[in-house]
Amino acid sequence: MAPLTDERETSRSIDEKAADWIARLDRGPLSEEDKQALEAWLHGDPRRCGALLRASSLALLSESARTLVLQAGSLPARDRNGPRRGN
Repeated sequence: MAPLTDERETSRSIDEKAADWIARLDRGPLSEEDKQALEAWLHGDPRRCGALLRASSLALLSESARTLVLQAGSLPARDRNGPRRGN
């Protein structure tokens, strides 16, 4: 008798695939074939929808952080650390 193997995806592999899908969505509209592949992937495991939402949230937070850093870089040096105390 052959040993049983666990064919279930790991959470890490699902998160990595979700990040790949978010990157693909960020590059522009998906082809019909890609839309069908995404739908099939999402329906293949109930954890995938949550992973896609988490990856999307992280992408948005990263973009927000990047914008804040760029804006802070355009401030004069004395304004970067906020208001001075005692002045």
